[in-house]
Amino acid sequence: MRSCLVALGMFVSVRACSERYEAAAPDEPQLQTMEAGVAADLMAASRCDHAGMCGAIGDGKRFSNRDACTDELRAYGRRALRPEDCPAGVLRSRLEACLIRLVAAPCTTPDDLPTDPSCKAGALCAPPALSR
Repeated sequence: MRSCLVALGMFVSVRACSERYEAAAPDEPQLQTMEAGVAADLMAASRCDHAGMCGAIGDGKRFSNRDACTDELRAYGRRALRPEDCPAGVLRSRLEACLIRLVAAPCTTPDDLPTDPSCKAGALCAPPALSR
């Protein structure tokens, strides 16, 4: 239940955040995009939510605190999802699906971070036709 609430919270966060980054016509909400850096930050937040739920944040854990988790995973995410890889931005609808999968992933070991094929740049990037 808790992971569902966190996933719902992330979904709402993406919707609120992405309103500033729309590139598609208002009548095509499935094609709304956001900048790759913003998407990477949201993915880091989801992974840190997952790390917190799985006991990987705290003294003696993989991450000493939430800020350490966010800093490390934001840097990782911005290397993995670079603006030059997604010149047209990231599709919001695909990012929302990715975030839900990240938070809902099962806890395996405290050092494992959730990954999902839907969260790779190739799956998230908008088609070049939507380029700004």
